[in-house]
Amino acid sequence: MTISDQPDPFWNRAYRDGSSPFGKPSEEVVRLAAGDRELIAKGARILVAGCGDGRHALYLAKEGFVVDAFDISPDAVAHVRANATPGLHLRAWQADLDGVELADQYDWVIAHGMLHMVPDPARDKAMARLRAQTHPGGIHVVAVFTDTIPPPPDLAPLHVALFSEGELFEQYRAAGWELLETRSYVLEDEHPGGIRHRHPINKLVARAPAPALP
Repeated sequence: MTISDQPDPFWNRAYRDGSSPFGKPSEEVVRLAAGDRELIAKGARILVAGCGDGRHALYLAKEGFVVDAFDISPDAVAHVRANATPGLHLRAWQADLDGVELADQYDWVIAHGMLHMVPDPARDKAMARLRAQTHPGGIHVVAVFTDTIPPPPDLAPLHVALFSEGELFEQYRAAGWELLETRSYVLEDEHPGGIRHRHPINKLVARAPAPALP
């Protein structure tokens, strides 16, 4: 799906208005950035896939990390760049997950709320690539919507690859990753215009396998 094929969702309109529709950084991102479990060193290189309004990318760059962030929406990228203060180690660009060029290996990859919008089979191929672009022992924080509740009508055209319950966890287990945290829950939220949604979510924090000993 190209940008021109997509509907104009509420979040793109919010980016153009200069607002941030998704709130604060997720609590597990804040915990990891603060040194929880000592998994992520300060100054680590981070990739935020589908960065949206920058709630993770901007926060982490301000915390002293080196952040690459991309989104399919040029409005999202413009919003992130406009809200980035001088001196941050933050690079933001427009790209589709299926075709994004990634030259670096990352210590931490974040993909929140976007993989279920990548059509199959490109979705699973892209997930495998993100794992391959991660240093041994690196961390992924991933949150996806599942099909346990039908998608709301206004978002159904975009939610083209909803995960089945537990599918995300099994993919990482099958790839040999250590699941440090898993959560299954339903998020209820209200979007601009009074639109209320219920989103069933699977979320994980996972660690890449360490290199094999000689």
